[in-house]
Amino acid sequence: MAETDKEELQKNSIKEIRNTSSCDDQGEDINLRIEVMETTGKKRKREREKDSEEEVLLQDPLEVFGSDIMMKILNHLDARSVALSLLVSRGWHGVACSDRLWTTKCEELWLGKAHIPRSSQVRGLSKLAAYSFSVMDGKRTRIMKEDLCDHVWEFHFRKGAPEYWRNLDPYWKGTGPPMHRYFHLDGSQTADPGDVVWGGHECCYSIVTSFVGGKIREHYVRINRWPQMSVSRKQDWSWEMSNHLYYYASIPDADKEDCSSNDGQRSGLSASVSVGISRLILSLCACVFPFFGAGGILIFLLLFLPTTSLVVKFCDGRGLVGLMIMLSLNVHFL
Repeated sequence: MAETDKEELQKNSIKEIRNTSSCDDQGEDINLRIEVMETTGKKRKREREKDSEEEVLLQDPLEVFGSDIMMKILNHLDARSVALSLLVSRGWHGVACSDRLWTTKCEELWLGKAHIPRSSQVRGLSKLAAYSFSVMDGKRTRIMKEDLCDHVWEFHFRKGAPEYWRNLDPYWKGTGPPMHRYFHLDGSQTADPGDVVWGGHECCYSIVTSFVGGKIREHYVRINRWPQMSVSRKQDWSWEMSNHLYYYASIPDADKEDCSSNDGQRSGLSASVSVGISRLILSLCACVFPFFGAGGILIFLLLFLPTTSLVVKFCDGRGLVGLMIMLSLNVHFL
């Protein structure tokens, strides 16, 4: 309102000056004053327009566009720029840390990678944390036991190995698929069945790392007493280990879960549980008989029929057979 009043006063002043110039003969000075006042008015108008534009530009884009549009804008930025936007404000942090946004970033990061870090696959972990863990793990050059055991390794001899070994190696002869090696958490190493080079001998591995001043001075993997292997990591996050005799390379995303051993553990556990249940039922029957006789045992079996069926399921009928034998003996003695 104040600026508008000033403009009105300025216009009225210009009119008065022009009217005065028509009465008095002071043409040049009055015209100069009019030009100065008009120029000043235009300058002030431009300054007001500029200030209004700056006020619009200084508004928070999150408040102007809303979270949905800001999400689409951030989705077109690189991960570093999105990470920097986390520091703007709480509102920006809430939008920039969304799993919907970082899921795409993780997919872009993992595309073409041989191995996805186990730390980024933890259930309940945010996608932002998964991305951060993946980046940190991808820069790691120190191999761990979990890295050896999580992957299947392709193995072949190098040119410096004895000719006898190279003649047995399908990599050099082209007679079949490459040989594979498997590392286990107990420190052992195995190969595929029928591997001619392997020969069924016992094999163990060790990882040696030495530090000087907080930095790694020496890092290598050794199989039995064979020469140590240097360790390196490729851009696709796969691992390589080699010396002058042989070479190891991790196969991308190998699934090494031994289902058969897990099934064996589960079956052994079920068997032990079922044996315990059958023994418990036999003991209870022995306690029931002196007080209630054979009829009491029959009632007991009817009451605990679900448990009896459980014994039949896990023990192949051994628990039920034992109960029937006890029942027949009790009836005989009656």
